[in-house]
Amino acid sequence: MKIITNTLGVGNYKHINYEDANTVVVVNAKNPTIGLLRIEEGEDEVEAVKSYLAQITLGCNYRYEIVKKIGNTYFCN
Repeated sequence: MKIITNTLGVGNYKHINYEDANTVVVVNAKNPTIGLLRIEEGEDEVEAVKSYLAQITLGCNYRYEIVKKIGNTYFCN
């Protein structure tokens, strides 16, 4: 899994290659962070999303879980 970008701290989207992303992760409904991931063929998609969620909460005393999947978009809280 490769993180293309996430909206946490990103101020400019002009130079992001969106075409590389094949999975979208929307985290936290109140103040959303949107992650664009590239998950390689043969890689477990759910495990890759869980790995991304673990990375963005590293050092925090909480964790996010997958709530719903629609198409290639995961909604997490």
